[in-house]
Amino acid sequence: MANTLTPVSPPSKLLRVFSSPSVNQEVLKNIREEVQVEGEVDVVTELIDLFFEDTLKQLQGIKAAINNSATDALRANAHALKGSCQNLGVLPMGEIAASLEKKCSGWRDRKCYRTFHRIRK
Repeated sequence: MANTLTPVSPPSKLLRVFSSPSVNQEVLKNIREEVQVEGEVDVVTELIDLFFEDTLKQLQGIKAAINNSATDALRANAHALKGSCQNLGVLPMGEIAASLEKKCSGWRDRKCYRTFHRIRK
């Protein structure tokens, strides 16, 4: 008889994070309405470009911090990533970054690394 694995349901919080839209369009709309100056370069496009640049740096900092067991650097990068995501409406990634920041407060290596890999996806 072949061994079969019983599927395990992911926690409800994970389901909520991954089933929600990647970007809350309402946040982008509000930014555009509050900050955009007529005739100027689209402020949301510029913010998104900066977000991608900063996110890459923050993810690299998180990975380096995990590899070096540098808890303060890890928390600082996760916190910065969380804030960037929340400011731009990238809520699922922001929730994962918040989870990383919280889980790594007591430094549980494996949980930090698994959470980091969820962000990278």
